[in-house]
Amino acid sequence: MNMSPSNNEAGAPLVMVAVNDLFMRSKINAVAQAAKVDLNVFGDFNRLRAQLSDTPALVLINLGELSPQDVPLLAELLQAGHRVIGFLSHVEVDLARVVRATGCEVMPRSEFFERLPEILLEHANTGAGH
Repeated sequence: MNMSPSNNEAGAPLVMVAVNDLFMRSKINAVAQAAKVDLNVFGDFNRLRAQLSDTPALVLINLGELSPQDVPLLAELLQAGHRVIGFLSHVEVDLARVVRATGCEVMPRSEFFERLPEILLEHANTGAGH
Protein backbone atom coordinates (compact mmCIF):
# COMPACT_ATOMS: atom_id res chain seq x y z
CA MET A 1 0.00 0.00 0.00
CA ASN A 2 1.72 3.16 -1.17
CA MET A 3 0.62 6.25 0.68
CA SER A 4 1.81 9.11 -1.47
CA PRO A 5 0.73 12.69 -0.80
CA SER A 6 -1.92 12.34 -3.51
CA ASN A 7 -3.32 9.32 -1.67
CA ASN A 8 -3.33 11.34 1.54
CA GLU A 9 -5.67 13.82 -0.12
CA ALA A 10 -7.97 10.91 -0.89
CA GLY A 11 -8.17 9.97 2.78
CA ALA A 12 -5.08 7.86 3.43
CA PRO A 13 -3.77 8.37 6.96
CA LEU A 14 -1.07 10.96 7.47
CA VAL A 15 2.13 10.31 9.41
CA MET A 16 3.93 13.43 10.62
CA VAL A 17 7.34 13.23 12.26
CA ALA A 18 9.19 15.89 14.29
CA VAL A 19 12.78 14.68 14.62
CA ASN A 20 15.93 16.70 14.09
CA ASP A 21 18.50 13.98 14.87
CA LEU A 22 19.66 12.62 11.50
CA PHE A 23 20.40 9.12 12.80
CA MET A 24 16.90 8.76 14.25
CA ARG A 25 15.35 10.26 11.11
CA SER A 26 17.12 7.70 8.95
CA LYS A 27 15.98 4.83 11.20
CA ILE A 28 12.37 6.06 11.05
CA ASN A 29 12.57 6.52 7.26
CA ALA A 30 13.97 3.01 6.79
CA VAL A 31 11.15 1.44 8.81
CA ALA A 32 8.55 3.51 6.96
CA GLN A 33 9.96 2.51 3.56
CA ALA A 34 9.88 -1.16 4.55
CA ALA A 35 6.25 -0.72 5.64
CA LYS A 36 5.46 1.26 2.46
CA VAL A 37 4.22 4.20 4.52
CA ASP A 38 4.99 7.77 3.46
CA LEU A 39 6.11 10.25 6.08
CA ASN A 40 6.09 14.01 6.34
CA VAL A 41 9.29 14.71 8.29
CA PHE A 42 10.10 18.02 9.96
CA GLY A 43 13.21 19.15 11.80
CA ASP A 44 11.22 20.57 14.67
CA PHE A 45 7.83 20.48 16.34
CA ASN A 46 6.76 24.00 15.35
CA ARG A 47 7.28 23.32 11.65
CA LEU A 48 5.22 20.17 12.00
CA ARG A 49 2.43 22.04 13.82
CA ALA A 50 2.34 24.67 11.07
CA GLN A 51 1.69 21.95 8.47
CA LEU A 52 -0.98 19.97 10.34
CA SER A 53 -4.43 20.05 8.84
CA ASP A 54 -7.82 18.99 10.13
CA THR A 55 -7.19 15.49 8.77
CA PRO A 56 -6.31 13.25 11.72
CA ALA A 57 -2.67 12.25 11.65
CA LEU A 58 -0.26 10.06 13.52
CA VAL A 59 2.29 12.45 15.02
CA LEU A 60 5.67 11.04 16.10
CA ILE A 61 7.87 13.33 18.19
CA ASN A 62 11.37 13.08 19.62
CA LEU A 63 10.50 14.53 23.02
CA GLY A 64 14.15 15.10 23.86
CA GLU A 65 14.18 17.82 21.19
CA LEU A 66 10.93 19.46 22.34
CA SER A 67 11.22 22.81 24.08
CA PRO A 68 9.46 23.05 27.47
CA GLN A 69 7.04 25.74 26.26
CA ASP A 70 5.81 23.39 23.51
CA VAL A 71 4.73 20.61 25.89
CA PRO A 72 1.26 22.12 26.57
CA LEU A 73 0.67 22.33 22.81
CA LEU A 74 0.70 18.52 22.60
CA ALA A 75 -2.75 18.44 24.23
CA GLU A 76 -4.07 20.67 21.43
CA LEU A 77 -2.99 18.07 18.88
CA LEU A 78 -4.91 15.39 20.76
CA GLN A 79 -8.00 17.60 20.98
CA ALA A 80 -7.80 18.10 17.21
CA GLY A 81 -8.03 14.32 16.73
CA HIS A 82 -4.38 13.49 16.11
CA ARG A 83 -2.68 10.50 17.73
CA VAL A 84 0.56 11.66 19.34
CA ILE A 85 3.39 9.29 20.23
CA GLY A 86 6.50 10.74 21.80
CA PHE A 87 9.75 8.96 22.45
CA LEU A 88 12.69 9.88 24.66
CA SER A 89 15.65 8.54 26.58
CA HIS A 90 14.65 6.19 29.39
CA VAL A 91 16.40 8.49 31.89
CA GLU A 92 14.14 11.48 31.06
CA VAL A 93 11.62 10.43 33.70
CA ASP A 94 10.35 13.92 34.57
CA LEU A 95 9.74 14.84 30.94
CA ALA A 96 7.93 11.54 30.36
CA ARG A 97 5.62 12.25 33.31
CA VAL A 98 4.83 15.80 32.14
CA VAL A 99 4.10 14.69 28.57
CA ARG A 100 1.95 11.74 29.71
CA ALA A 101 -0.13 14.25 31.70
CA THR A 102 -1.09 15.90 28.39
CA GLY A 103 -2.59 12.58 27.25
CA CYS A 104 0.11 11.66 24.74
CA GLU A 105 1.54 8.20 24.43
CA VAL A 106 5.14 8.16 25.66
CA MET A 107 7.71 5.42 25.32
CA PRO A 108 11.44 4.97 25.74
CA ARG A 109 13.39 5.32 22.51
CA SER A 110 14.29 1.61 22.44
CA GLU A 111 10.64 0.55 22.74
CA PHE A 112 9.59 3.12 20.14
CA PHE A 113 12.00 1.80 17.53
CA GLU A 114 11.10 -1.80 18.39
CA ARG A 115 7.38 -1.10 17.97
CA LEU A 116 7.62 1.39 15.07
CA PRO A 117 6.83 -1.14 12.30
CA GLU A 118 3.70 -2.23 14.18
CA ILE A 119 2.68 1.38 14.90
CA LEU A 120 3.03 2.43 11.25
CA LEU A 121 1.23 -0.62 9.86
CA GLU A 122 -1.60 -0.27 12.38
CA HIS A 123 -1.98 3.38 11.45
CA ALA A 124 -1.88 2.64 7.72
CA ASN A 125 -4.65 0.08 8.13
CA THR A 126 -6.89 1.92 10.59
CA GLY A 127 -6.09 5.63 10.38
CA ALA A 128 -5.30 8.02 13.22
CA GLY A 129 -7.85 6.74 15.68
CA HIS A 130 -6.87 3.89 17.95
